[in-house]
Amino acid sequence: MVARRLAPLVALLLPLAALAQDGLPVGFGFAYLGGTDGQPVVTAVAPGSGAEAGGLAAGDSLVTVDGQSVTGTVDVQAVLVAARDAGPTATFEVVRDGAPRTLTLGTAPYDPAVLSRLAVVFLCVSGDCLDGQGEWAAPDGERYAGAFVGGRRHGDGRLALTNGALYVGTFRDGLLDGRGTYIWADGDLYVGEVRDGAPHGDGVRTYDDGGVYTGEFVGGSRHGTGTFRRPDGTVWTGVWVDGEGVRGTHHAADGAPVSEGPFAD
Repeated sequence: MVARRLAPLVALLLPLAALAQDGLPVGFGFAYLGGTDGQPVVTAVAPGSGAEAGGLAAGDSLVTVDGQSVTGTVDVQAVLVAARDAGPTATFEVVRDGAPRTLTLGTAPYDPAVLSRLAVVFLCVSGDCLDGQGEWAAPDGERYAGAFVGGRRHGDGRLALTNGALYVGTFRDGLLDGRGTYIWADGDLYVGEVRDGAPHGDGVRTYDDGGVYTGEFVGGSRHGTGTFRRPDGTVWTGVWVDGEGVRGTHHAADGAPVSEGPFAD
């Protein structure tokens, strides 16, 4: 069994901007996140932006851009970049309060810092989600409660993901980073150090079948020295590389060494 990476965090995605104008990027000027129905949901519109001039509003669900669907598994960012580069305007089909609308958006300079803060305020359901303690809810149902610094998850917090997973621990610059507990929906449990959203450092992974790995992780995989205790009590201790036990010692349930060799389930 190879350790899975921790589920990725939802980020505030800004449509990629063209070359800066007067120190500001030029683009449509809105932020969005994925929604529960697979449609991106607008979380903020920058003041003075092409999106604001075209009538786009926070809470709108995006359906198509220049006739290209942006629902489901479509690379929304790529569609937006193509529409921006084709210019000078793009046609957006959106849904607002259950009713379809067609909008024409142009591009203009916008301030990404202001846009990010507006998006955080839109997603915040209680407390201070800019610089303090608050609760943040994404359109797809993901929820975070804890510390914020500069509108990012930073410090101690609790993150409930839409796939049923739960993380309780420390965050840094929006990512799971430091130390915490991660529970997968299938019952797997990890307690230990994390970096950039994945188990990294010393930790303990308990699998849903009762197996337990205690040792080092790198980038989400068992890597370094570690011990795996099987449900039947037998143990393998040795060196792991990219999730595979490459050399070590098999022990019986009573601790007696049995043989040398690679790890096998």
